[in-house]
Amino acid sequence: MIVLATIISALAVTGQTLILWRQTKIANEQIEMQCQLISLSENEERSKQAQEISTWVHTYEVGKPETHILHGSKDEGSQTDFIINNASHSPIYNVILSHDDFADSRHTMGIYVIPPGRWRLAYNQTLPVDKYSFIEGKIWFTDAAGNKWHRDKMGNLAQSNYSWGKPLINLPLETKNLNIHRENSF
Repeated sequence: MIVLATIISALAVTGQTLILWRQTKIANEQIEMQCQLISLSENEERSKQAQEISTWVHTYEVGKPETHILHGSKDEGSQTDFIINNASHSPIYNVILSHDDFADSRHTMGIYVIPPGRWRLAYNQTLPVDKYSFIEGKIWFTDAAGNKWHRDKMGNLAQSNYSWGKPLINLPLETKNLNIHRENSF
C-alpha cells in the first residue's frame, strides 16, 4: 500500500512538473513575442520622421509646362532640380543630395537644414547620363532626434552611418549660394 501511494505521489509530482514546464515555456514565448512587438514599435517610432522624407531629380524644358519631364542629360534650354519633400513636422539636418553616391563632388550638394515642406534646389551641373537613362536622386540626412538615414535611388530607407564632411564623403560640401526655394504646388 505504501509502495502504491509512493508511485501515485511520484506520478502526480511528475505531472505537475510537466504542467509547470509547459506553462513556463508558454509564458517565455509570450514574453519574447511582446519584446519583438516593442522592438518593432520602437523601430517604427524611430523611423517615423525619416519615412516622411523623399527626394527626386526633376528635369524639364524651360518655358514649357513642368509636366513635360525630360530624361537623360541636361540639354540646352532645360533645367534640372532636386526636389526635397520633408512631409514631417520637423526639420532635417546635414542633408546630402546626390545622384551618384559621391563619385563626383560636382554632383553632390550639402544643406545644413531643410525645414518642413517641399523644396526645389536648382542643380546647375550637366549630368553624365545618356539620353535613355533616368536620373535618380539619393538623400542622406539626420532627423530631429539625431538618427542618420539614407534613402536610395529606389526609395528604400535605411539607417546610415554617414558623417557630414568626414572622409566617408571625401569632398568639400558647398552649402552657400544654393538656389533653393519652397514649392507651393507641384
